[in-house]
Amino acid sequence: MFGRVHLGTLAALAALACTALAACSSHDKLDVPGLVAPASTGASLTLAEATKSPTTLGAYLRAARLQAGALGPFTATLTSTIETSSGTPGGSETLTNEVTLRVAANGDYHAIDHNSADLGREVISLGDQLYLRPRYAKWHQRVAQDGEASDLLATWLTSFADHLEPVAGGLTVSAGEASKHLGRDALRVELGKAATTKVATEALVQRKWRESITVQEIAGYAVIDGLTGVVLDGELVATLQFLRDGKPIAMKLAARHRVALGPVELAPPAASDVVATPQRLREVDDAKTLLNGL
Repeated sequence: MFGRVHLGTLAALAALACTALAACSSHDKLDVPGLVAPASTGASLTLAEATKSPTTLGAYLRAARLQAGALGPFTATLTSTIETSSGTPGGSETLTNEVTLRVAANGDYHAIDHNSADLGREVISLGDQLYLRPRYAKWHQRVAQDGEASDLLATWLTSFADHLEPVAGGLTVSAGEASKHLGRDALRVELGKAATTKVATEALVQRKWRESITVQEIAGYAVIDGLTGVVLDGELVATLQFLRDGKPIAMKLAARHRVALGPVELAPPAASDVVATPQRLREVDDAKTLLNGL
């Protein structure tokens, strides 16, 4: 699956955990026209403004976009682990995920996105050519459409905000002093636990379970690049509880983001491993529409 479906990067973090780990029922009502979350307004925020609340921080991190050359060539490693437990025999599951990004100065990149359920995807973007494949299958080659190559890259680079979202109601943020990280202007933000969990009212039926979230523990930090808004170094560890179909579910989540600056070499796949796919696969758009925003 090549949309914003986070069996790889876990865009809808808690929703995916419920779905993949059988914590959700299969009969949720879907309201497709309103399924996709509204666009972030974080692009209008300054970094100083973004650190005033968990909501503004999340919006700011989601709005980060990497213009070609803004960071120079770099490698990023993004890992996460989700554990859920229903408190019943056999009711515990764990899903781990790792994304490796190698990004050239001109914005070309190679991404490997894989999880412990042996699901994932691999993407190579070279100029206007996009190579995509489910892990270990043949590559599909076609011309990138509507900025999708940069959108895919942004999905991974902004995924730290997705990890913050389910615990935002019980999160505190505090900005430290501006400093240098990897030789770049950056700001470290400390993440902590609020005295109480305040959750927003959810209009969508499939997100109503979020209103029952209670955050028990949170610790972490994010070192944010002053120019791009990308998390250069970040860590989050949290535990929370919520109700699903009236049953209590306990969840532990951990996320780690690391960026390293340095030369990157990219190459297309071997021609023998490539299948020409002139048009975007319909199931890609279907999956993106159905799962994004949960």
